[in-house]
Amino acid sequence: WRWLAAMLTLVLPIAAGKTTYLFGGWIPGTPDVITSTLSPLVESYLNRVLKDKFNPPITFKFKAVDYDSDSYSDSLIENDKMDFLYSYTGRIGCIETQFGWIPLATQRAYISGASTGAQGE
Repeated sequence: WRWLAAMLTLVLPIAAGKTTYLFGGWIPGTPDVITSTLSPLVESYLNRVLKDKFNPPITFKFKAVDYDSDSYSDSLIENDKMDFLYSYTGRIGCIETQFGWIPLATQRAYISGASTGAQGE
């Protein structure tokens, strides 16, 4: 996750004056699965590593998205409520086309030593 922290350090100054960033996430399963996986990394690690690198200090919040209509990522993006999204490749492609978001990083899984890009890795 160090690479993500370094990348965010380069990107975040664009949003001058903003101090809280929402990091949305979706993986197959339930909101509990993604929350238990990513929330500690976003809300603990990123807050600890990046908080004091900015003046005023910044914080990150995590939200499981796209599991129900109240957390639909398109609405969050349209209403300027979500700043980053972790999701599967096909969804990121749609977000990129629809909203002009650009992926900061991609993730590749390896199964039996072979790289795979399958959803649900």
